[in-house]
Amino acid sequence: MELTNISGVRSAYKTSQSLTAGGAQGTREIAREPKTTFGDMLKEAGAEAVQTIRQMDVATQQGLAGKIDTQTMIEATLEAEATASQIVGVRDKLVQAYQEVLRMPI
Repeated sequence: MELTNISGVRSAYKTSQSLTAGGAQGTREIAREPKTTFGDMLKEAGAEAVQTIRQMDVATQQGLAGKIDTQTMIEATLEAEATASQIVGVRDKLVQAYQEVLRMPI
């Protein structure tokens, strides 16, 4: 008594081969987004933070020169303050993680 149908097995095998990259019956490329690493995320966040601080600096200079209104200058300053607070928070978490790694037994 045969438990499996050979033609069904062959059909399933051919189907699986067509779905994999090495299949003989044409392949489908799956569009994948590039993987973002933790370092890339930190680099991007740092660049955004620097840009925010620079915008605040420009707004402050323009505000002192009377080229922009006080409200715009205050908004830029508050945004820079929030960014600085986030930077300090991330730094504290990184230092804490580093200290935890140092405490791990070898």
